[in-house]
Amino acid sequence: MDALEGRPQSEVLAEIRKRVGELPGVAVDVGRPIGHRIDHMLSGVEAPIAVKIFGDDLAELQRLAGRAAELLKETHGLVDVRVESQSLVPQVQILPDPDRLRAHGLQVADLNHVAHAGFAGVKAGEVMDNLLSRDVVVRFHPRARADMTSLGHALIRAEGLPPVPLSSVATIRDTFGPGLVSRENGRRRVIVSANVAGRDVSSATEEAANLLSRELDLPEGYFVHFEGQYESRQKATREMLFMAGLVFLVVIGALSLHFRNGLLVAQALLSVPAALSGGIVAAWWSGQDVSIATLVGLIAVAGISARNVIMLLTRYQSLAIDEGMSFGRELVMRGTAERVPAILMTALTAAFALVPLALAGGAPGKEILQPMAIVIIGGLVSSTLLSLVLTPAAYWLLGGDRRGATKPC
Repeated sequence: MDALEGRPQSEVLAEIRKRVGELPGVAVDVGRPIGHRIDHMLSGVEAPIAVKIFGDDLAELQRLAGRAAELLKETHGLVDVRVESQSLVPQVQILPDPDRLRAHGLQVADLNHVAHAGFAGVKAGEVMDNLLSRDVVVRFHPRARADMTSLGHALIRAEGLPPVPLSSVATIRDTFGPGLVSRENGRRRVIVSANVAGRDVSSATEEAANLLSRELDLPEGYFVHFEGQYESRQKATREMLFMAGLVFLVVIGALSLHFRNGLLVAQALLSVPAALSGGIVAAWWSGQDVSIATLVGLIAVAGISARNVIMLLTRYQSLAIDEGMSFGRELVMRGTAERVPAILMTALTAAFALVPLALAGGAPGKEILQPMAIVIIGGLVSSTLLSLVLTPAAYWLLGGDRRGATKPC
């Protein structure tokens, strides 16, 4: 165990896949219990990527699934590719012959009634066991259900017609068939699942979808649908971007009511790109993929940065209006100096609190918190430094007081 301590998580998972994959007849799916539970809730499959193939013929679906699995294995970053298992079980098939049924004046329903009664059983009465009532079910003897000749001697009766042996109106055969037929939205389907290693889920899924659309020849009436984390992430990203746009409009309205000056509102918004650039650079430098966690971190940093700039601009306006200072270098320097401690304490406190999470690379349970912490720390560094330089310079150039600054609400 001592020799294994400190190994990267990706290396350990790769070794598990290699060793377990050498066992014959074993399908490998390496993951975590919580991740499997979340993936199962998203797509019904315990894997981040689920390729669902829909169609009518089970044999054709299995063929398409096998071909899709081969293509997914060619996609960089996809591992643990496996096709939904479809075990064959012994079955007795009774195939009615419509012509012979009509010749004897029978219908398929008459044959189905005998088959259902013989194999599933029918209720023939009830018996009392103390105070409990139990059904009496009648069906074929187990030996008769397994003997094709005995089944052929079963009689089909219809009102007013002589009984007819089952073998006279149907073909009976012992064969193998699927033990489970999976359906979704009324269509038969088979699933090819895969895990992702070494790259983000979105890019891997998009590459796999493009490959399948080019190389997988689907018959008429068959189609493929990708589900799992990719679909959930796309939906969450759309919702987050919509909400971010809505909040952005609300922020602009709030700033307009506060400053009542379009130039000051523009200066306040200049801090957002500065904060986002630092978060993006930090994510790129640390090798983080674009995810919901990084987007949440960017939104949080944008809010903190905007708050710091509002503090500076508000102080500039207060010095100009409440204390009567004339616009100039002294006003900008004094207002900035008075707000530096508050801005630095806010940024340093948040950054120091997130350092342990940012350094917890590969630690269990930190898969979401670490990317968010890295983005927030990078954004705080850039926004703090640029706010103390960019905001005073912008205020000096745009000259909020010279343009007729008004007293904030």
